[in-house]
Amino acid sequence: MNNNQSKVEVKVFIGFSNQDLKFNNLFANHLSPIRENINWFCLDTPNHHHLNNMDDRNLYIHIQERLNQISSSQVILFLISPALLSLEKFDLYVQTALAAKDEKGVEVIPIILDFCTWNITPLKDLEPLPKNGYPVTHPSWSNQNQAFTEITDAIHQTIEDIRKAREEQIQIYRNNLFQYKIIVQNFYKQNSNLSSELTRLLMYHQQSLNIQDRDAKQIETEVKQEFSLNMWIKEMIQLIYEIFF
Repeated sequence: MNNNQSKVEVKVFIGFSNQDLKFNNLFANHLSPIRENINWFCLDTPNHHHLNNMDDRNLYIHIQERLNQISSSQVILFLISPALLSLEKFDLYVQTALAAKDEKGVEVIPIILDFCTWNITPLKDLEPLPKNGYPVTHPSWSNQNQAFTEITDAIHQTIEDIRKAREEQIQIYRNNLFQYKIIVQNFYKQNSNLSSELTRLLMYHQQSLNIQDRDAKQIETEVKQEFSLNMWIKEMIQLIYEIFF
């Protein structure tokens, strides 16, 4: 993609406990330089008393909103602490994230804020940050800023890798669209009314190039209109020639 085109957006979901707001605020400061073109979804988990006082409908909306945010993100971060692990819906959020990882290749990264038994949760097989596995509160860090700097650098690299891969996929798809249009044009040059055999062959090319139905239909319509216009122009030229010559 050329530099004049806007960057591909990468959506990032951050799940944290309200009890860890001090960590979240510090982390947000570190993330601020790479916020552009990225959506940050913070998981604002109400305390158990608030959840118990919610009516069923509002509770469902509250949970479903966060599940939708997880499912629509490309990077999912969980700020792991004893408080987060204790949340009633933690397992549900994690299972949704892991399903997105399996189905769509989403990056799921546990960020270890404080000492806890996260390694017996469903996240145990994932690579955590910081990379050494020490929590942000571990005394080996000179301060928490050092830990969050390493975490932010790793997340930034992950985001850029995803962005690059998606931009390459988009460029490949654009090339396939161009190739498909040439194929359609050649088909219409052979026969203005596509036979069933040519239609089946066109569908084969569409599938082999992984062209979505909507895009294929649009290209076919445009080519048909262009072909009809060219035919009309030729007929008008021929008619004028016959009249005057």
